[in-house]
Amino acid sequence: DGLARTLAGEPTDGRDRLALDDDGDLALDEDGADDVDGDGLVLEMLVEDPRGAWTRGSDARFLVPASSGDRPRFTRTKEGRDDDGDGRFNEDPEGGVVLDLSFPVGWNSEPGGLGGALPLDDDLSRALADLLLARPPLAVLAFQGNHGRLARAGGIASLAWSDGAGSRADLAAVKLFAESTGRVQDEAIALRRARGEDRPGAALDWVHAVVGALACEVGVWGPLDEGVEARGLTANPRAIATAEAASFTADSLWARWLDDVRGGIGFVDWHPVDLGEGRSALVGGWLPLARANPPPESLAVATGGLAGFVRKLATAAPVLELRIVEASRDGEVVTVRARLENLGRLPTGLGGGEGARVTLELPTGARLLWGENDARLGVLEPGTTSREITAVALVPPGGTLRLAARAPWAAPVDREVKP
Repeated sequence: DGLARTLAGEPTDGRDRLALDDDGDLALDEDGADDVDGDGLVLEMLVEDPRGAWTRGSDARFLVPASSGDRPRFTRTKEGRDDDGDGRFNEDPEGGVVLDLSFPVGWNSEPGGLGGALPLDDDLSRALADLLLARPPLAVLAFQGNHGRLARAGGIASLAWSDGAGSRADLAAVKLFAESTGRVQDEAIALRRARGEDRPGAALDWVHAVVGALACEVGVWGPLDEGVEARGLTANPRAIATAEAASFTADSLWARWLDDVRGGIGFVDWHPVDLGEGRSALVGGWLPLARANPPPESLAVATGGLAGFVRKLATAAPVLELRIVEASRDGEVVTVRARLENLGRLPTGLGGGEGARVTLELPTGARLLWGENDARLGVLEPGTTSREITAVALVPPGGTLRLAARAPWAAPVDREVKP
């Protein structure tokens, strides 16, 4: 739906068409964006406000968070008029729920939030959640965002996995991503850091916490993706490791791309507009989709290696191998020793929960004398072998034992043992 609207010249911010009372005034969608200056574009608007959160940066095109003493300060909004006369601008635009802000983990319950009245309150997000619970996947990849990197779950600061390097599975996915695309990335970047802001109610956080799958956002394109060799960009791609790039969508990075690659095409300088009734504002900013949609000459760079990444990830799933170390019989006393090995490139899960497990099924008339018939092995890293599992049982002559290995992201393995 969003793609169809965009191709029809109606780019959106991800909202669906469900009408919501965003500002709580019992009216629906009555104060949306407007083309105030009549140039055929709906850009951003800066309204001077002594309590505003923004001020102009050292590069006057871009805004930075305001500090005490900064003047002038601005409230930042979409270009538009105060259509409902309440003193605010564009606070109740067309449509309502953003699918990727409507999941329960980290959900924003503030009035007017884009996650809906309640998490999973809209039909589409609920249907997606039901599907993922009914058929738990190895991985969920969301191809969205404009940071150009692979971002892991961690959409808000209060989530435990928003800090640190991520799980072993996240790190393995980053390695596969770098191998496939050639994009410089040495760590598993949390979603909130890649986006440069909190992402409350992100579907990927819910997938990570509830479904237990590998959850990654693939930023198809970003300001660092047209490197020195490809586009003559003066910024070193490894600038992602510097303090300048605390956000991978920082204006400073986009400014270099705008000036060095695009020759300034894609940004409209701030200019004054009359809002009527003695009020004025500045209108300007990035052209619609300028940072969300790569220009045609950048498509090869943006899409290079992504299909290969998906293929590699799909074939990197953990592969369980049950190795029988011993299967011996002394009369009716049977001894079985075994180990479980992971032959894949991904670990057997995110950690926590059940992990890998080997169970021993005895034939009728047999009983366990000593050892384990249900071994919990935790997460097996790629290329590693579990501790040894040992069981001693009384088994009638001719009896057959069965070993079964299970892990969250792996195909099950069953072995018959007839000592």
